[in-house]
Amino acid sequence: MLECLLQSLLHLLIGLVDNVSKALVQRDRKQSVQEPPTAFASLKDESRMSDQMALAAYTYLSTVTEPFSSTHLLSSVLRKLISQPACLRDVSKDDLPATQTGEPESTDGQVYIYKRGQRTGVFTLVLEGRVKVTVGRDNFVFEAGPFNTIALGCLTNRDWVCDFDAVLSSDKALLLQIPRALYQEAVSTSHRIVNQVRQSCGTLQAQL
Repeated sequence: MLECLLQSLLHLLIGLVDNVSKALVQRDRKQSVQEPPTAFASLKDESRMSDQMALAAYTYLSTVTEPFSSTHLLSSVLRKLISQPACLRDVSKDDLPATQTGEPESTDGQVYIYKRGQRTGVFTLVLEGRVKVTVGRDNFVFEAGPFNTIALGCLTNRDWVCDFDAVLSSDKALLLQIPRALYQEAVSTSHRIVNQVRQSCGTLQAQL
């Protein structure tokens, strides 16, 4: 009897993860239309992350950055989030600044990822290439290379404002950019799965 119940629970878990993953993909596409990152507007081509890069990004985010830890996101949901094509962008110095979103044009020939003083809701993980970040009143400069994060605080703060400029310093870069709305949907999905599993476990326990 117990073995049958455990098998039922396992099938339930698999079904929940699959169903939620499909729902997450559909919602992600809607969110990407409703709240496109500023840096997305000027970029045309879709990119595909290699399996090795996806694993490296997953490992880094889940173990180093607290908002992406297992406290907030289930492993399957985080993997699905990282794999969304809308979140992966190639940036090149050949790209022109976005103007159709109301952002001012660049007059210094720089490809801006973030601009000081502007509110943002987009987190960035550098996968390849380099981004020059100029921070604070003293204009401290550092280069964010592969597996450096930028604007992590915006994921949990709706009013997060950049106190830095971030511009492309290499000829091109590959960035994983996750909008806050998409991240919050992934967190909600993870919590919903956990709650459903707990309810199912409670039901099975009551039947024992």
